[in-house]
Amino acid sequence: MDVKVITRNELLEIIKKNKAVIIVDVLDRSSYQKEHIKEAISIPLSELAESAAKCLPNKNSTIVVYCGSFECSASTKAAEALMSMGYLNVMDYKGGLKDYREAHLPMESGSAKKETQLPSVTFQGSPLTLVGRKITVNGPAPNFVVVNEAMNRVTLDDFKGKVKILTSFLSLDTPVCDLQVKAFNQNVATLYPEVVVLGISKDLPFAQRRFCILNHIDQVTVLSDYQHSSFGINYGLLIKENNLLARAVIILDANDNVRYIQIIDEVTHAPNYEEALDQLNKVVHSSPLPKIDYASIH
Repeated sequence: MDVKVITRNELLEIIKKNKAVIIVDVLDRSSYQKEHIKEAISIPLSELAESAAKCLPNKNSTIVVYCGSFECSASTKAAEALMSMGYLNVMDYKGGLKDYREAHLPMESGSAKKETQLPSVTFQGSPLTLVGRKITVNGPAPNFVVVNEAMNRVTLDDFKGKVKILTSFLSLDTPVCDLQVKAFNQNVATLYPEVVVLGISKDLPFAQRRFCILNHIDQVTVLSDYQHSSFGINYGLLIKENNLLARAVIILDANDNVRYIQIIDEVTHAPNYEEALDQLNKVVHSSPLPKIDYASIH
């Protein structure tokens, strides 16, 4: 299969329509640190064979590779290599840095975010590897693309201007995840009706819909990241070993700044609900937080 070559305008259209697109700079790391396309990740061509599975865990993702200019062949070689590894939607932006720069489009500089910066998690004591991009408190919340129970596309931008809780979990078929959704559905709605709660997992939308109907979940918007792993990758919560999402609670303010991050180090354990709601209270307003008996939720 031939590599699809795209123009600058086609790249911009892809970025506009698909927030989950992964842009890969295949130049050496010193070039990446000096200048790269905004939001691009660094996987030098020389490291592609060993790094692709870790940095690009979902072979269905839309991936655009680029190098320095039309004269540079590294992007074509990288695209061909990725396709030979089984990646299904790879495109080569031949114009590369030079073409992008000449259009005065957004560029960045600085080091790539390393996978080793992500926290460690375990499953029943066995270590798991998180992959994706690291987010930080007070930093901007990355956008993402997921789907709802009707298979409609949903992004973070759909909830602009609202305080949000993003709560991720492995699967609704496990008791801890079941309780996690019920706890937020019951308590956030009561205490903070103005707050949007998004529950995100890799469960299929049909299974999520059945769970919500059966358990009367009407205050949490349950969404699926099964298609592109967009949320998992953009928030550094994708588990390499099983392609599921780590358990986490993330609070965003109304301007989509990250205000709180809780990543549970043992994925079979429940979140610290009291701490999360206390932090939410600080984001929303300052007033005493009532005590909640989480053991009574079932």
